[in-house]
Amino acid sequence: TGFVNIFKFKDLTVDAKREFIKKFDSIRYDSEKNLFCFTFDYNNFITQRCKIKEEHMKKKLLPALIVTGLIILVVIIMGITALINKYTPTKKTEDLKEYFNISSDDEAALIVDNELSDYKAKIIDKKIYVDYKFVHDSLNSRFYWDANENVLLYTTASDIISAAADSNSYSVTKQTNDFGYPIVKATSDSALIALDYVKQYSNITFKSYDDPARIVITSKWDEIDSATVSKSTQVRVRGGIKSPILKEVKKDDKITILDSGDKWDKVATEDGIIGYIKRKALSESKKTKLTNPDYEEETFTHIKKDK
Repeated sequence: TGFVNIFKFKDLTVDAKREFIKKFDSIRYDSEKNLFCFTFDYNNFITQRCKIKEEHMKKKLLPALIVTGLIILVVIIMGITALINKYTPTKKTEDLKEYFNISSDDEAALIVDNELSDYKAKIIDKKIYVDYKFVHDSLNSRFYWDANENVLLYTTASDIISAAADSNSYSVTKQTNDFGYPIVKATSDSALIALDYVKQYSNITFKSYDDPARIVITSKWDEIDSATVSKSTQVRVRGGIKSPILKEVKKDDKITILDSGDKWDKVATEDGIIGYIKRKALSESKKTKLTNPDYEEETFTHIKKDK
């Protein structure tokens, strides 16, 4: 009949065993036949049998369910972590000495009209000197270095101005003037000129900054796109929150917009940092005309020949 399969007490508790015995209508011992006789309704044991199988199944499935749940939990945690990393801005900062390619303590970066120059300034006795080739090509082509005589020459409409190498003075035609410190220093293949001396005869302005040393020069007096920072944010090496930080900027800081993008604008700060900033962190840009009130343009007299 299969009834014997019901008698599997091994995995049952004591209470479960008692409940099982109660399901019999009668249990008696037949001494003549030397056996127990049971009276019962077989249907009463179907549910019990199913419960036993169910308990066995649960015990087999439980470890698998636990493992599956742990795997799902790990996947969810990894997904959340990836999303957080994707949308969390990096706090990594760029090494500005590497950014400006400064290799020694007596060097200073040169930023001219919001562009980083390949040339470097030299700091000698706390004074700023720049290479003659840089001056001639980028600031004022009327300077001339005579390498044979070791003399720096500059010609105006009315005068020839000369300064000898390592001299503190310069001559304007026949008059000698004291500059206060050496104007020009000869090098093996060129010359270094005091930037203050160059400014004296050129339509430029400059300002120096530290950490790292850099000189910001303005030599072009055109219109620029200017804006102010509307909320504190960062200037980054490239457009994107995962790009390293060049500089922290604060609300109302002034910047120049060099190029506009969809979400990030290329900008220059007043202290010569060139990088990218979120467009939504800036005010509306406006055109601003640069001027140099300290410079008076030289007037040349043109001599006409008689016909």
